[in-house]
Amino acid sequence: MASLLQDRLKTLGIAPAQFAVMLAIDQTGSPLQKDIVEALDQEQATVANTLARMERDGLVVRSPYEKDARVQKVSLTPRAKEIWSEALEKATELNELALSALTREERDSFILLMQKVIYKLRAENGKPPQEWEERCGRNFSGCPEMLARECAETEVEIA
Repeated sequence: MASLLQDRLKTLGIAPAQFAVMLAIDQTGSPLQKDIVEALDQEQATVANTLARMERDGLVVRSPYEKDARVQKVSLTPRAKEIWSEALEKATELNELALSALTREERDSFILLMQKVIYKLRAENGKPPQEWEERCGRNFSGCPEMLARECAETEVEIA
């Protein structure tokens, strides 16, 4: 899937890692760099390197956070905003293609099971996202959405 996404995004001049950063920025507004690190569950250095390439390519701008100049705020540039909807469309089409062999019930079960696995692994890694615990349920959008602990422990009936 990563290879197919890379092929689709290549025409827009962005890589899957850059798409992931753009998605995190889009979903949270203009987040702090640390918010992107948390959303993507990646190392600070990895995200910083991706942001440096994106800044070089004119996709993002970093600016000091008003409340703490040591913290950086990240925003999409007009150029990035121009290609964002097409990039999201390409990723959505790929998701639909990947899930097209499944029935609606199978999709729902698959997504719930993947959320449970991701949540369990994040919790095991000491990263149970507190703000996501309130979202117990079906708001999975393709980005790191988690289930509440009580939801992750519920039984899932596979069709």
